[in-house]
Amino acid sequence: MESHTYPPLRAGLQMGARCLQPPMKRKAPSWQTSSFHPPPALLSVPDDYHYLEPVEEWTEIMQEQLATTINKLSPYKAPGLDGIANIVFQRCHQLLNYLLPLFNTTIKLHMHYDPWRESITIILCKPGKPDYSLPKAYCCESKCGFGLE
Repeated sequence: MESHTYPPLRAGLQMGARCLQPPMKRKAPSWQTSSFHPPPALLSVPDDYHYLEPVEEWTEIMQEQLATTINKLSPYKAPGLDGIANIVFQRCHQLLNYLLPLFNTTIKLHMHYDPWRESITIILCKPGKPDYSLPKAYCCESKCGFGLE
């Protein structure tokens, strides 16, 4: 089921650009090209390039660092894909005892839980824009597979 609440978008930014009408499938490419830069045509790094060794290895996250980061989060911001609001992490201090070893092990083993790699991007209207037929009148809000964004 598709909503037609967004106005038609103009494809391209040149004069006389054509309009895209619903369905949303035809609007998605306009949003994509206006929101994401295309990859470079040629890679500038040679295949046989020798990288220097890292200057510093990742150090373990300390409990104080994690607590400070959690306390700086907006408490009632919309939760990520896990459905857990930031306020839960801020009020349930005992969760640090589980999160800290989990994060440190993830860094140490260079492995990441697959659902943490997922994200959803929502397209929102920027308030007060005079012309909502232009893709730049919208912004993207991303939600990752794990909270603490």
